[in-house]
Amino acid sequence: MRGWTGIAAVLAAVFVAGTAMAGRLEAVRLQGLSVLAGPRDGSGLVRVLRAGETVTVLGRNGHWVEVALADGTKGFVQGGFFDRL
Repeated sequence: MRGWTGIAAVLAAVFVAGTAMAGRLEAVRLQGLSVLAGPRDGSGLVRVLRAGETVTVLGRNGHWVEVALADGTKGFVQGGFFDRL
């Protein structure tokens, strides 16, 4: 049973790390950052963001970040292009 306890702790840590960003406001650092419909290259383009635009981080899917824009539009962007507010 000790092994299962360790696995549960690791899974809990991964879950918390992935959701710790949720609800956080971030400013976009990259002019022309593409918001896509899904968390993969080739997904439909939803919109292009401007540098300094603010988004709300909803969660993470691998290296993709799910965001909500000020107008309520949701989509995915590649992580690493935000400044925490």
